[in-house]
Amino acid sequence: MKVFFETLGCKINQYETQALREQILKAGGEVTEDIRDADYFVINSCVVTETAEKASLHKMRKALRDNPKIKVVAAGCLAELPDKAKELRLADFILKNQDKENLARLLGLSETGKKLEVSGLFGHRRSFLKIEDGCENACAYCIVPSTRGKVKSRPLAEIVNEAERLCANGYAEIVLTGINLGAYGKELGTGIVPVLKSILKTVKTGRLRLSSLEPEYVTPELLDIIAGSEGKICPHLHIPLQSLLFHELFILFPPKTSSKERILCWLSGLPFDKEPVQKEKVFSINKYEHD
Repeated sequence: MKVFFETLGCKINQYETQALREQILKAGGEVTEDIRDADYFVINSCVVTETAEKASLHKMRKALRDNPKIKVVAAGCLAELPDKAKELRLADFILKNQDKENLARLLGLSETGKKLEVSGLFGHRRSFLKIEDGCENACAYCIVPSTRGKVKSRPLAEIVNEAERLCANGYAEIVLTGINLGAYGKELGTGIVPVLKSILKTVKTGRLRLSSLEPEYVTPELLDIIAGSEGKICPHLHIPLQSLLFHELFILFPPKTSSKERILCWLSGLPFDKEPVQKEKVFSINKYEHD
């Protein structure tokens, strides 16, 4: 049995596709890069934008044109939307995010365990390491909470073991990632800083990088461990910017978000800002920092 994989969307999808590739291989299947030679087409889909959703459906149609006998497995976030049932008639199987670990069994292969994990990232020199799934922010513009559900954090021991395995396999950089990375440990009463400390204590080679973090998770404790890591944690943070207009932030963010958190998203110093706008932003940030 030969399986062709297609991935759209975020780092989590890329990580999970790699985990599914390894699952199929462990279960006795084959992974092929030639769709004309494949028995199954597994698409790890994305719906975070209308363009991504259309691309996911286009890839499914193209797979059937290239290989009319192929069986299509629609996995990922497209599979989570009940109102897309008509479009998903293209697929022979629907695999929701929570069921991805069952792919091998779905295709009639032997059981391989219930955990999605990787030993590397196919075609990359650095590897992603998923530590968290889900988001509970319910921002007005975002569909992700509907497709990924509540925050689910991986056990710390699993994360550290996987980091050790990736370094042993020659990956010099590991990117810690999640759907809402900074929310790691929310349901466990912990946070992302203990994860960094544990990996640094155990894994002596390579370096760590953090993927996107919402502003409220950039704490003094986090900055201290990055600064004190002697370069083992990349001194770079990607902080998403949702809007430059103050009034829009109250529309975009959920009611539970504090005014301080909203204003901290309103970053200053953008190259296309005029000086009065820059000054207003800096003033606002300083004001809320001291409130």
